[in-house]
Amino acid sequence: YRRGEIDFILKSGRRVLPMEVKLDEQIAALDTSALENLLREHPLVPFGVVFFVVTPFRDTKKRLLYWPFWAL
Repeated sequence: YRRGEIDFILKSGRRVLPMEVKLDEQIAALDTSALENLLREHPLVPFGVVFFVVTPFRDTKKRLLYWPFWAL
């Protein structure tokens, strides 16, 4: 992705799912700017996923789903 690093992008047909992997334990400390930029520039991508350490959380304003490693 030209405006930052995205760890993984899954594509199935016309559906795209961008994903980031983070090791920080606090949501406020996570840098999701590249993922947020991608979602802003591609409004047809419904949401992005951030895999991290703690409990699940959904940020509807940023269109991000925070999902813990242990739930995979």
